[in-house]
Amino acid sequence: PSFIIEGQAKAVSGDTLEIWGHPIRLWGIRVADPDSEKGRKAIQHLQRLVAGVTVTCHAVDATSLRHLVAQCFVGGIDIARPIIEVGYAQDDPAQSDGYYARSN
Repeated sequence: PSFIIEGQAKAVSGDTLEIWGHPIRLWGIRVADPDSEKGRKAIQHLQRLVAGVTVTCHAVDATSLRHLVAQCFVGGIDIARPIIEVGYAQDDPAQSDGYYARSN
């Protein structure tokens, strides 16, 4: 898929945003269970990253707009990176082939 969805976003979990009512799973990362302390912190951190700014998501995989996986950016910064850097997520090599692990 080669499409982009852009707009105001809200965090619905530590690795999922919602833009225009469509859930978008962040590509290439794994986040702790949302009921755990680390999972709750991941949600809060993601919400701070996207609050009040335009988020641009480039689809990596999509079976429909209800099942969209994308790399999402704020001002050119891949928002998965800061979530990994603070320790609330980790690279998911099964999906990313080690993309985030290699570039840290």
